[in-house]
Amino acid sequence: MRKLFILLGVIVISCNTENNKEKIILTTGISMNPDEPRIGIEINKDSLYYCEEINSKKGHYRYYKAKINSEVFFSLKQDIQNNFKEVFKDDEIADGTPYQLNIKFDSNSNNFKFYLNNLNSMQLKIIKRIKNVKADKLVKIKDHDFPKELLLEKLPEPPLIPVK
Repeated sequence: MRKLFILLGVIVISCNTENNKEKIILTTGISMNPDEPRIGIEINKDSLYYCEEINSKKGHYRYYKAKINSEVFFSLKQDIQNNFKEVFKDDEIADGTPYQLNIKFDSNSNNFKFYLNNLNSMQLKIIKRIKNVKADKLVKIKDHDFPKELLLEKLPEPPLIPVK
């Protein structure tokens, strides 16, 4: 009987832990400006994780972590739920920087890949708020797991010059 209670306790704790993993992740791809580093931002209920590409080492990143006020997360969550329901154009823009928004709320998760030009004004404000979240002192950490699709994206090989 005691083992049954312990097993039930472990199940309840693991379910609660899974629900606590709500997060908002924003990543950027390669910009037309070679000096603009790619970034990743993850916001959860009490923490912010940030990575920024090292310009001298493309595809390599510095990682940081900071504590944030939980109200920031819940406000962004509400705004995302209200404004990212509709499907927006995902047309590729030749000179644009690709963005990806990965969200996990409760048991639902969604991924949106987009360019800023394709967002409506409210969606654009939300993305800017994510990029400008105020956090306590950023502390450098070894690494953090971000979605890699845009952060490790490589430019296509240029076409070969035809030989005459």
